[in-house]
Amino acid sequence: MRNGESTLADRRVLATQFEENLNRIERNGFSNTMYILTKWINVYVINIDQLKLLNVPVAKILTVHTDSNEAIKADSDIAHSLKAKLLLARNAHIMLITNL
Repeated sequence: MRNGESTLADRRVLATQFEENLNRIERNGFSNTMYILTKWINVYVINIDQLKLLNVPVAKILTVHTDSNEAIKADSDIAHSLKAKLLLARNAHIMLITNL
């Protein structure tokens, strides 16, 4: 894989690390790792699960649109994936993915 090409042998090596091929102890070793996800719904599910694990109150902050009615009607794709609500909790880690 170092030369930019992958082979069947490379895939076999990587497959040993697929979640379903790990025992419970190995899977638990990944419990505090960063996730790379390709779908927003999966990100949302992980975020909710992580907030629940904190076992603290969660504040739901709703957006306030001051510029125009267009902002109220815009979906998250137009707003660069910004949602109309933000969930925050003490000791929660956040990552900004756009410059506000």
